Amino acid sequence: MDLLYDYRHVFATELHEMPGLNGFVYDIQLHEVTRPARPRHYRYPPAQQNIIQTQLDEWKQAGIIKKGPQLELTH
Repeated sequence: MDLLYDYRHVFATELHEMPGLNGFVYDIQLHEVTRPARPRHYRYPPAQQNIIQTQLDEWKQAGIIKKGPQLELTH
């Protein structure tokens, strides 16, 4: 606890203080025969969907996440 207290200035206390996406570029190369995993979408109750969407909107606004390019999958 003392260590965390001594370095409390390096921890974000608000969402907008998070570092976000700046400085990170991901370039994932797949082999020709490899297809990205597409897990099954889970259904959530409407109340939970609203909570999830609100959280995602807050993260987008804070710059923590952003929409990536859509993949074109060939069958």
